[in-house]
Amino acid sequence: MWRVVMLLLCWPVWAVASIAWVADYEQARERAQAQDLPLMVYFDAPWCSWCHRYRDETLSQPQVSDYLQRHYISVQVDWDARPDLVRRYGANGLPYTVVLAPDGSLRSRFLGLVEADALLARLADERRGSDDAELRLGDFPPLRPQGTDRAAWEGFYGEYLAHLERLWWPPGDGLHGLFDTGLSLKWPQPLTWLWLEGNALWPQRSALSRATELERLWDRHDGGFFNYAEPRAEHLETSKLLPENAWMAAWFAGSTERNEQQAAASTLALLRGLKSERGGLYQARQAAQGYYRLPLAQRDTPPPVDDIVRADANGSAVWALACAAERGLDGAQELAEETLVGVLDNLWRDGRLHHARRGAQLGQQVWPEDGLYLMAAALALDSLAGGAQWRERIAPISDEIAQWAVGVQDGALHSDRAAILAWVAVQAEYREHFAAGTVQHALRHLTLGAETLPDRLVPGLAAWQRLLGEKEQGSACLNG
Repeated sequence: MWRVVMLLLCWPVWAVASIAWVADYEQARERAQAQDLPLMVYFDAPWCSWCHRYRDETLSQPQVSDYLQRHYISVQVDWDARPDLVRRYGANGLPYTVVLAPDGSLRSRFLGLVEADALLARLADERRGSDDAELRLGDFPPLRPQGTDRAAWEGFYGEYLAHLERLWWPPGDGLHGLFDTGLSLKWPQPLTWLWLEGNALWPQRSALSRATELERLWDRHDGGFFNYAEPRAEHLETSKLLPENAWMAAWFAGSTERNEQQAAASTLALLRGLKSERGGLYQARQAAQGYYRLPLAQRDTPPPVDDIVRADANGSAVWALACAAERGLDGAQELAEETLVGVLDNLWRDGRLHHARRGAQLGQQVWPEDGLYLMAAALALDSLAGGAQWRERIAPISDEIAQWAVGVQDGALHSDRAAILAWVAVQAEYREHFAAGTVQHALRHLTLGAETLPDRLVPGLAAWQRLLGEKEQGSACLNG
């Protein structure tokens, strides 16, 4: 069966030195219960510039570190290494903090920077604190499909388009409006635009949005796209993330505008610069806000990479690069093939796929998303070559995924996992791997919430259309 192993290495390595961080989450939970102390779970990533500010301006303050030392067990969670915890606690951005009682029950969650005094006030409250996520989402129950037939499709499809319509922000010509909860959507949504394009929806808005993202996020000097810009505030998140850039390259590759084609080509060059010596592509080029404040003439060496290689992120990037190649981006297919070979060389050990390697340390976690994204990647590459070379290469992974899928037939699925499972299981090339009803089971777990990022539902929506016979097989892209 698909195995999940929780033996953790000593990640992260960028922890705030003055706080006695426990090395891993499970150990921290055990210690908190044994010592009858609450637990602070802090999500962070080296590429997150807001996290740098939070560490410098709040967590490094003596009164904060002293209070945590005396009254809390503290664990710093690597966002990229623990997607299971990201999902469990509803983290939708960074920095993200979760406070647990000694027995592990949730006291509070909060997103973003919190000043030192405000953080101390939250930590000192031994009752259930102010749960920002619950306050935001409490009045907006999530929506799930009422079946998987055409009538159910029409209902869910209509709600999704209404969600997009609410997020369309005319002042910024993009999907950067306010969620129902009042938070703004600041990340670009290239999968959504590819899907809309494939359904002949919003063509003028797509062109406007490409032009807007080019102006907001394209780095004309070093290439690629920054992670996001705050639509209503002056903060540019200057990290450049692997899967997001690969999908931006795919979206821009289909443009007829010369500068947008140049952006796609520059993004491909950025991705080549993320190559790991052990194989695969690193997760990000770090934010390095100081570097991007320099005049162009003084920018000698690009910021360092975040040296973690993730199986799921690489699979998504390979899939996106295959899509970019299908849309005419020269060199994208070659990089996609090199990356798939490289990530298998790097992360396939002793008959199983590992989720990630940071530097020389190979993590031991295994999650279904890792295999599912690699299956999608192999299928996308095979659609370009017209064979089964890549699916044969990952056959052991496909077998493991099929065994795991049998075990979830009657259970719950997280929406993100359901979307990618539906996409893989609906493909004719993989259909024999999965039990009857797998696609339908996955589709029934798609969830549209008040703060759902549109991109996260696209694989499931595209799978649903194929189930209903509305889309043909054979495209490397989600819009085929």
